[in-house]
Amino acid sequence: MPVVSVLMSVHNGQRYLREAVDGILAQSFENFEFLIIDDASTDGTARILDGYDDPRMVRLFNKKNLGLTRSLNRGLKEARGVFIARQDDDDISLPERLASQVSVMEGDLNVVLCAGNTEIIDSDGRTIARSRRDCDPDLVGWYLMFHNHIAGHGQVMFRADVAHRLGGYDEKMTASQDHEFWLRLADAGKIMIVNKTFLKTRLHEGRLSNTKAEEQERLSLQTSQKAIRRRTGLSLGLRTVRRLRRFWSGDFRNLESPENIHRLLVQILDGQGARKRRQSVARQFLKWAGKLSLRQEFGDHLRMTRYAFKWAPGAAVRYWLWDMWAKRLGLGDVREGGTG
Repeated sequence: MPVVSVLMSVHNGQRYLREAVDGILAQSFENFEFLIIDDASTDGTARILDGYDDPRMVRLFNKKNLGLTRSLNRGLKEARGVFIARQDDDDISLPERLASQVSVMEGDLNVVLCAGNTEIIDSDGRTIARSRRDCDPDLVGWYLMFHNHIAGHGQVMFRADVAHRLGGYDEKMTASQDHEFWLRLADAGKIMIVNKTFLKTRLHEGRLSNTKAEEQERLSLQTSQKAIRRRTGLSLGLRTVRRLRRFWSGDFRNLESPENIHRLLVQILDGQGARKRRQSVARQFLKWAGKLSLRQEFGDHLRMTRYAFKWAPGAAVRYWLWDMWAKRLGLGDVREGGTG
């Protein structure tokens, strides 16, 4: 029996498919099966896969296009591994990915999902950015309530038995199915986002996050809205949820009324917020302050740090004594940490 079932659905993915498959087959950890669901492709996908002769590869074919969510659930039913590792047909897993994730999962039986950081590449494979999401495990579920903090659906590993117990992916979710699933997993156990890079994730015009951007955003906001209501009892409108998402994702451009953001977060925590969550709010207000011009927006700068002081006085004092001046003197940058 394989320890890991690597699960990949592909629909007309011939352009980058070979790199995705080769990345999995080159893993240092070898005890896996590679389930590939061909979701009724009409391009050269089948021909490319025909060129491989590796007993770990298991191919499934959909007679008609089912979409990603239903295809992944079909793969989950067929998977034999203890752990499920996701892979997308346009990304590249780094050689130590599976070994590192298995080590984390086997080392702590409370961990239901392991993720890491990603290297972002363009359509030609050139590195253009790095996405760092590693953070304290106690904060992952908190961040997920506001936005999809896990960097990339195709680089996670989760426990098969927990996934089956939760019923797999919600097939009503035609996009953003990962965010909805991660929130349910976070309620079932610990999610670890470690400070290692597991994946090269490719940005290109055909990526689902581009072709279904509006649908993905709408469904993800609804997922956050439901999570906030389920966990806190608050019924917030989607516009309000979007403002909170912008705050947590660091998109402070024209984000109005920090006072409203502060009040909303007070309501959400309802006096029960753990110290780490309060510190995370303070850091995010300080990150907002760090984006402002000290000369031209001094009043706003003071207001942001005042809110930060309300959440975590130590973080605000440290910012004024060191971080702000270090940045302006070129000695360092304002400390990150609002979302990891």
